[in-house]
Amino acid sequence: STLLIQSAQDEHTGNYTCLASNSARTATITATLSVSVPPSWILEPSSRSVALGGTVIFNCLAKGFPKPTMLWKRETESHKFVNLMVSDGEVSYWENGTMKINSVEQRHEGRYICEANNGVGAGLSKVVTLNVNEPPWFSVRSHRKQAMVGDTTTLSCEAKGDKPLKLSWSKDKAPLPSLMRYDISERETDYVSITELVIRSTLVGDSGHYICTANNDHGSLTSDFQLLVQDVPGPPTSVTVAEDGSRYLTLSWTPPPDSNAPIKAYIVTYHQQNNDLHSVPSDGREVTVEGDERRVRIEGLRPAGSYVFSVVAENRVGRSQVSSPLTANTHEEPPEGMPINIRVTSLSSTALSVSWDPPQE
Repeated sequence: STLLIQSAQDEHTGNYTCLASNSARTATITATLSVSVPPSWILEPSSRSVALGGTVIFNCLAKGFPKPTMLWKRETESHKFVNLMVSDGEVSYWENGTMKINSVEQRHEGRYICEANNGVGAGLSKVVTLNVNEPPWFSVRSHRKQAMVGDTTTLSCEAKGDKPLKLSWSKDKAPLPSLMRYDISERETDYVSITELVIRSTLVGDSGHYICTANNDHGSLTSDFQLLVQDVPGPPTSVTVAEDGSRYLTLSWTPPPDSNAPIKAYIVTYHQQNNDLHSVPSDGREVTVEGDERRVRIEGLRPAGSYVFSVVAENRVGRSQVSSPLTANTHEEPPEGMPINIRVTSLSSTALSVSWDPPQE
């Protein structure tokens, strides 16, 4: 007896038993049929796109008999495919043909091929492409910059990511003011897009929170710039006498408005009333106190003296204008001694002239 199987398929694989019998006995014989089947796809690999830093999985699974061996290769710069069947912490492979890449970087982008072979037929292969989508990113996302009033200052924003990459500026969560003093320029290299915001003749009002926003098809990201424009302080105000005596005066004042630079010192200048108010008098004196002080006691004054005081604030940028002058008087004191050199002169038989010198100080 002959069993003929035409167009043998994988499902024909198995054990076949031939049974022969007559009146005397029954006999059987079993034979195993193995059908060699070339590989065919169960999960055919396909191209993938993944965000930079993400994880990507390529499935590649084939069936056949004998069981196909799965192999991944990667295209090199010379356009040759080389084996990638070594697992490390970055790229992992499984016997079923699955390939997983963790923390994808730009260097992983390119073409890969999955091959399935079992020695039957020509085998299978499929070339796939891995595209790494790079959303915008910045090497530095937070910046602090100081400038002085009148300076020209530049805020430079460098972004990387897939092109086209659009860069824009805003200030304090609002569109950037349209000012002649503001100038925005952009340029690109092979690896980075750059925009620069140039502010000419800076003012204290230019201080604030500037944001550079980068957009492309894969995302959006911002980089922050904190600009502090510093100016000389304004003059102290409300200069007044807090305490007075015959030989001292205590002055107090109100600090000037914030000019974005801390006050380092206050300089109190004073001279007697009979000096020229519009120039530095010969006996003018200065007293300097720390920037956190709000009053100073001036010692060594003369009793019943009239003095003119002014106060100047100083920071790292420079000195303020002089405060409004304050004229103040010390108290009088009783004489410390008797008049001296008393002199009497006869003027007539009925009149005398008496003169004297003041007590010595």
